[in-house]
Amino acid sequence: MLRPQRVQSQRLFLKKNTAIGRAACPKITAITADALNIRSGPGLAYKKLGKLFPNERPKVLKVDGKWIKIQTTNGLTGFVSRDYVILEGE
Repeated sequence: MLRPQRVQSQRLFLKKNTAIGRAACPKITAITADALNIRSGPGLAYKKLGKLFPNERPKVLKVDGKWIKIQTTNGLTGFVSRDYVILEGE
């Protein structure tokens, strides 16, 4: 016959915006074009939102095949072609 037993519970508190199990994205170390189009989505058919210049170093949010999702220092989020970017460690 089974007897009831107490089970101790534990709570886990995370700080706001804490990433769990997410690997850090590499940094952009160089842009090999004079100016790189920032697009609203990962493809040439998406709208151009702005340009990224060689002296700029945006935050890399995601690397997905031929496209990199970035956020510029002024807060613009979009996609740039992987063909014109050198990432840290390459």
